[in-house]
Amino acid sequence: MISATKPPTISRYGPRPQNSNPNYCTRWCLILLRKGSLWNREFGKPTTDTCGYTSCLKKDFYAMAYSVLKKGERKGWVARWMDLRWIKFDRLLQCYPMFFFLGLRIRISSDYRHLKIRVPLRFYIRNNSGVMFGAAMATASDPFPALLLQKIFPGTVAFTRAHSVKYLRPAKSAVTMVVHLSEANIQSVETELQVMGKAERTYTYYFVNQQNKRVAEVTSTAYLRMLQKRA
Repeated sequence: MISATKPPTISRYGPRPQNSNPNYCTRWCLILLRKGSLWNREFGKPTTDTCGYTSCLKKDFYAMAYSVLKKGERKGWVARWMDLRWIKFDRLLQCYPMFFFLGLRIRISSDYRHLKIRVPLRFYIRNNSGVMFGAAMATASDPFPALLLQKIFPGTVAFTRAHSVKYLRPAKSAVTMVVHLSEANIQSVETELQVMGKAERTYTYYFVNQQNKRVAEVTSTAYLRMLQKRA
């Protein structure tokens, strides 16, 4: 006698899973796979098995996601924000939430060799002594010059590997930081990237107050590596 089997329930996101087998995609995975065309470009259309699951072709969902991110197919909103062409890069940085609420004024040259940042002394970044929090200067200086190097060398990814701030005197007014990348330094980084595929440099620069006195010494180590090329 042949017993009738109840067909899987169909929802707006496709067949609902009938068990918790980890070898298949979850309902959340189904939503992601059905919403975008990225899966179809990479692995072809997904198939549905007899249990009502959408099976991943050749690779499970996590391997697919890792492969896609590794190839740079999908970018986060921060990366997409930084890639906007119709707004100047320094203006984009000023609008970035972390910098916007500090009130930073950022100016970057068109060749990304020169940077100037001004940190105002706002009432909410004063400490109990009435001077600027050291964290404000640490935050303002953290992504530089790694971010400049990434702009100078397209097709690379940059990180700040080490960052330290030595406070020399209290910041009782707005402070300014200036960074210059010399041509010799850029040439050496380019040579190392071509040979090793990665490079690391340590830079030292200063925050100065309105009297042009040094307030803090910043030491930042930038790590740069080439992105893997597509096969």
